[in-house]
Amino acid sequence: MAHLMGIAVVAEGVETAGEFRAVLQAGCNYVQGFFVAQPSRSTEALKDCYSGVDVHTDLARHERRGCRAAR
Repeated sequence: MAHLMGIAVVAEGVETAGEFRAVLQAGCNYVQGFFVAQPSRSTEALKDCYSGVDVHTDLARHERRGCRAAR
């Protein structure tokens, strides 16, 4: 249904190769979980993964809204 609405689908919590294959076969656009990468709090480590996101600007905007960022 999400694809029909033009929304990308994210599979979260993917931990095994079997789960990875299953979510790809189900049509998920993005995958997140231990199978893909371990959690990281380092913005530098994540920089290459999110080249389209200005981490420092977006983090500052997030904090100005009163949201707490994980550190």
